[in-house]
Amino acid sequence: MTTLLAERLRQRVRIDGSAPLLTYYDVSSGERVELSAISFGNWVDKTSNLLVDELGVVEGDAISMPLALEAPGHWLTAVLAARVLASWTDG
Repeated sequence: MTTLLAERLRQRVRIDGSAPLLTYYDVSSGERVELSAISFGNWVDKTSNLLVDELGVVEGDAISMPLALEAPGHWLTAVLAARVLASWTDG
């Protein structure tokens, strides 16, 4: 499953990387964020680097995602979830 998610994102980047992959709307504030597969992949990579290089997270560590409880539909929640689901891949 982990490889599948990471590979699917890489395929999407190769096939149609600049097309919208995720669009987030916040009705209350009017905020709209659109991420292409390339942008989404970059955010996933940045999150991985933060977790591993800056926070010292290693395989097997528990990762808390309070944003997933506070704002489950937020685009950053999707980035964090993608990183956790695809964690420790070569991606």
